[in-house]
Amino acid sequence: MDGVESVVSTVQEAKKYPNTAAVEDYLGGIGRVKFEDGTVQFARMETYPDVVYSPRLIPHQLEVFCKRNLNRYRQYCEQLIEAALFKQPDPPIERFWEEDLDSQ
Repeated sequence: MDGVESVVSTVQEAKKYPNTAAVEDYLGGIGRVKFEDGTVQFARMETYPDVVYSPRLIPHQLEVFCKRNLNRYRQYCEQLIEAALFKQPDPPIERFWEEDLDSQ
């Protein structure tokens, strides 16, 4: 993948970015793809760029985004749990942030 530096977990940065850490938990431990330009995005390397779980932002902006959208991620977590209980594949996540970014 062009521009991808690594995948990072919020566990090491939970005190600095508590809302980002909460979203990582709600996503079942999906980490953030870190890009060479310093931006990060919740995604799985094996499905990137087709399946992403957040916009691509600098870490501080992602923290603010996660804080504003904790309830949406909590609801998605409930869908993940329900799918797991019924041995179904993970449901797709709605790219709600695209609407938010378009309106800015």
